Amino acid sequence: MQEQSRPSTFLRSLLLFASCWILVSPLPLLAQQARHAEVTEVIVVEVPVQVTKDGKPVRGLTAANFEVFDGRKRQDLIGFDAYDLSISSGDLAPETLRVPAAAQRHFFFLFDLSFSDPASIVRARHAARELVATGLNPTDLVGVATYSASSGSKLILGFTSDRRQVEVAIDTLGLPQLVESRRDPLGLTFADMPESWGTTSSGGADLRGINVEAEVREAVTRMESSTQRASDRNDILALTSSLTEVAELLRSVDGRKYLVYLSEGFNSSIVLGQGGGATREEQQAIQKQNDAAAYGDYQDVDSNLRFGDTSTQNALGSMLQEFVRADCVIQAVDIGGLRAGADVRPRRENKQGLFMMADGTGGEFFENFNNLTVAMEKMLERTGVTYLLAFQAGDLKLDGEFHKLKVKLKDGPKGARLAYRPGYFAPRPYSEISQRERIFSAASRLYGDASGQVGTAAMATPFEIASQLAYVPALIEISGDDLLKGNQGGTVAVEIYAYAVAENGQVRDFFHQTLGIDVAKAGSTFQETGIKFWNQFELPPGSYVARTLVRNAATGTSGVSVFPFRVPDASQQEPALLAPMFPEPAGRWLIVRGQRAEETTHDYPFTVQGEPFIPAVKPVLVPGQSVPVILAGYGLGDSVQIVAELLTLNGDSVEGVSLNVGERRLAADPTMAQWAATVGLGPLEAGDYELRFTATEPETGEALSSTIRVSISG
Repeated sequence: MQEQSRPSTFLRSLLLFASCWILVSPLPLLAQQARHAEVTEVIVVEVPVQVTKDGKPVRGLTAANFEVFDGRKRQDLIGFDAYDLSISSGDLAPETLRVPAAAQRHFFFLFDLSFSDPASIVRARHAARELVATGLNPTDLVGVATYSASSGSKLILGFTSDRRQVEVAIDTLGLPQLVESRRDPLGLTFADMPESWGTTSSGGADLRGINVEAEVREAVTRMESSTQRASDRNDILALTSSLTEVAELLRSVDGRKYLVYLSEGFNSSIVLGQGGGATREEQQAIQKQNDAAAYGDYQDVDSNLRFGDTSTQNALGSMLQEFVRADCVIQAVDIGGLRAGADVRPRRENKQGLFMMADGTGGEFFENFNNLTVAMEKMLERTGVTYLLAFQAGDLKLDGEFHKLKVKLKDGPKGARLAYRPGYFAPRPYSEISQRERIFSAASRLYGDASGQVGTAAMATPFEIASQLAYVPALIEISGDDLLKGNQGGTVAVEIYAYAVAENGQVRDFFHQTLGIDVAKAGSTFQETGIKFWNQFELPPGSYVARTLVRNAATGTSGVSVFPFRVPDASQQEPALLAPMFPEPAGRWLIVRGQRAEETTHDYPFTVQGEPFIPAVKPVLVPGQSVPVILAGYGLGDSVQIVAELLTLNGDSVEGVSLNVGERRLAADPTMAQWAATVGLGPLEAGDYELRFTATEPETGEALSSTIRVSISG
């Protein structure tokens, strides 16, 4: 690449000046956050509610139909929305459906490797894959985990929309010999997958020559044979302890959660006593105990056999209560019932234990279903419509205590039933939250709408699209003032996570970086505006959403931003109008380059006639003033006509914007068309708006649009 196409010395100095105090290891800062249980906080509590009648969702309700009680106190609703996740919308791309995290359904598949036959586990994978592929809404998030007595619960994949990653997680159960690790920091991806993944030959092996089913069966068998199994009682106690940890982890995730527990069940007679005997030998032993009690031979009576073991009963009850408090329903699937008809091997009937787990959390028990989509069809239909109620809970102590909720339906259809979260947990000091919980909750939040305590905005723009993977610079603006709130010490630790999610939900690229900002050295620039972080994706053609999460590593305050964009297909000469770029004055932000941007071989992309500029991600415009804007695109002719329109956030058009487009200019990318233009504003109310630019080809009438969020100052 030629040196003259590089950024000017001035710009390179501008981009480098912050790097002297960018630290990569802020972990010691986490210890600075002290316990403050006596401190109170005001939070917004979101309550997802499903209303059904005769097993079908009730639609058309409004905020006036609901009353919410926090304890005994009736709360005023400050927010209300309705979301239809019915299967009929399954043909829509997930990124076209705007659903906040609290209204999304989360399905967590847990494969029980200890209380199941390896052959049943192999078949259960097929049933789970079918449900994910055909039964769920595109906005539903899916996680995968395993349980074994030897290693407890193991998280394979966090809640994600990426169905290909879910497919790999279910197929391999995370076994390292079957998958090449690619785990990202939030656990949304864990495998590098060739396009041929899942393709099998006639011998049952995939194109890598691996017979996945045989490998899984062998690995599960080997795992079980190596486990030093104690008594049935100890096995059940180990299971309840591990699943209690899973429930505590799930409570950190907003939204309705469903644990799809795939197992053959435990020996329920240990818990239920005489009601749990299944085999002939067990029934005979119980009858002997009953006879001894009837004739007064109490020395021969084993109370645990007759009435169940108290410690396991308490442990199971406590575990189920934790799932209820976490707003998680257990859907128990008897995978022994998935066996082929010719497979008549005897097995212990442990269905009562599975029924107890489902019934104790308001879920259902499924048996003899090879197709889980059919089995869970009614449950999926019942939960297809979610009403999201929000109220403000004030003066909450940071003690992690559980607060009970009650929701009442007013003037609704007679016989309607409500399902809603039973309560919420008060915040805890961030230092008391485990790293596992932090990662799990952040991964789930990433798939919701833009929100959070830290103001953040992102923009991604494709360059060099003729390459196999386009160069897509990504800019993230982060409010310095928001990062400083509650922060102790002279350094701010900032975690940045960014994912490029395709329209089918697949994560195609991601980057992550942790920064340490010395507040004194950063000066007033950091406090008055904040950080502009520059990094990059590399992506094939397609439609994407850049999802970013920014978090203060010491306080836990965070913000999520969402930015849709498209990488046009150069081989098809696909036209595209890129996001408008408003140049900003130098020195307005603390500019930090990400590691990938530091190591890139690509030229600096944001230039006009060879002169570099810094784009604003969320421009601030002043009524009565004209500001420059750079418009760019691919496949646009010289005669293209471009107009601008200002919209409210509700989509209503607003008068008072003009656009003056200059002559076509040279861009750093020779395949790109570029224009320098100015936008003028008349009298407008202060606030946030959408500014939409539309390019129309006069000869064909084809129109292309791009939009940017702008702030109008007062």
